[in-house]
Amino acid sequence: MLSLPSPSWSPAASGSSGVTVTMRPEIKPNSLHEIIADVDSSFVAKTIDIYIDGNSVRGCNDVQRCRYLGTESSLVGTTHEVYVIAKDANGFTRRSATY
Repeated sequence: MLSLPSPSWSPAASGSSGVTVTMRPEIKPNSLHEIIADVDSSFVAKTIDIYIDGNSVRGCNDVQRCRYLGTESSLVGTTHEVYVIAKDANGFTRRSATY
C-alpha cells in the first residue's frame, strides 16, 4: 500500500493557516485517492492549489473547498508529500502544513 502521512479521512490539524487537508493515509496502487482542501471562513480564497510532491495537481477558483481525485500509480511503500496553498484576491497566501 502507498503511504500518505495523515489520519484516515480525518482532517489534519490546520494550525494557524486556516487551511485543512483531508485524505486517506494509505492507498493501494492503481486505486483512486481523494484529497480535500478546506479554507476556513476567516480567509476568502480566490484560488486553492493542491500539491503532491511539489507539483500542482488541482486548482480551484472562488471556492472555500477544493477536491482532487486521481489514480495512484506509484509502487507499494511510496510516500508522498501533500500540501495546499490558498490565495486571496489581494495576493495574500495561506499554506497548509505538509503531510
